[in-house]
Amino acid sequence: LIETFCHYGLPARLVCDQGSSFTSKRFKDFCKEKNVKLTFNAVATPRANGQNERFNRTILSALLTSIPEENRWDEEVSRLQFAINTAVSKSTGKTPFELLYGYQPRGVVKPILAQEIEGIPKMVEDRTNLRKEVAQRIARDQEKQKERYDKKRKKPRVYKQGDVVLIEKVEIAPNTSRKLLPKYSGPMVIHEVLPNDRYVVTDMNGTYRTRRASRYKRTVAVDKMKPWIPNGGVSDSTDSESGED
Repeated sequence: LIETFCHYGLPARLVCDQGSSFTSKRFKDFCKEKNVKLTFNAVATPRANGQNERFNRTILSALLTSIPEENRWDEEVSRLQFAINTAVSKSTGKTPFELLYGYQPRGVVKPILAQEIEGIPKMVEDRTNLRKEVAQRIARDQEKQKERYDKKRKKPRVYKQGDVVLIEKVEIAPNTSRKLLPKYSGPMVIHEVLPNDRYVVTDMNGTYRTRRASRYKRTVAVDKMKPWIPNGGVSDSTDSESGED
């Protein structure tokens, strides 16, 4: 990260999953020192960082078809990165490299030094206009994607602070069959209502539920929970998830 920050500058925000390397005190202190805001995805909701997940799939597929040996995959990463950065995006109509630097790298076009020097002011102006144009294209593309998604999506249930719910189990104890365990754990209580159908849930009485936190507290997507129904709707406690933050 330090190398990336020195090259591109400090980001305003980092979007992370709930992996221990990101939730650790050391990483949080590092981001706080750099004045970088940390935003954590809801548990088991990779779509919350969908752009990153999509690139991971692209890189993995490319590595599988290009590496001569499994243990030499790292030798291909730089070339794959360059290939992705110089590929024209369907949404923007431009390459990521051109959007960031304002020109195409050598190999895509053949620059002539004199023309480059004379064209620097125009290049800066073109880059500004280019980014405005791309922002409009992205907004239109996102709106189309939203329309397609909304057509298939059922309206989610709305919870309020204080509602009691069950949450879907994410991790189980080692050597335990998931098929033999209840699908949900709880009951939990809605502690805070967040934007975009996300909720902060805590255990009912604030007792110690994890080894590293004084209280079970987790951000959960609405599709990973359901209402708790007394007299038969209670699942087991969250103790089986004690390895998580």
